[in-house]
Amino acid sequence: MKKYNYQQTITKSAKALVSATLEVYDLAQRQLLPTPTKSHYTFNLRDVSKVFQGLTKAAGGVEDGLQLVRLWTHEVLRVFYDRLVDDTDRLWIGTQLTELTEKHFKEKVRTQMCVCVCACVCVTL
Repeated sequence: MKKYNYQQTITKSAKALVSATLEVYDLAQRQLLPTPTKSHYTFNLRDVSKVFQGLTKAAGGVEDGLQLVRLWTHEVLRVFYDRLVDDTDRLWIGTQLTELTEKHFKEKVRTQMCVCVCACVCVTL
C-alpha cells in the first residue's frame, strides 16, 4: 500500500479489503455456479486480482475510509456483478455486498434494484 501512496488511515484497511474480497470470491464461486445458460459464471483468483488492480489504479485519489469502501464496492461490482445475467443473481450479490461491507468495514450500505431498464443494483453508502 505504501508503494501506491495511500494515506496511513487507508493502509489500516488492508486486512479488511483482503478478507472481504476473498469472501466475495468464495461466495460467488460457491453460489453462482455455471449452467448451460450461465456458462460464463466461472470465477477464479484472477477476479480477485482484478479487484485489487482497480484499487491500486486509484492510488492517491482515495482520501478516507469511506471513499475506499466506495471504490472497493465499485470494483467488486465491476468484476463480479457485471458478469451476471439474472436479476435474482444480481440482487443476491447486492445483498452479499451489503452484509460484507457492514461486517468488514463497519459501514452501512443500502442496496436496491433499480427500476431502470438495465436492472442494476444501486449502492448507497
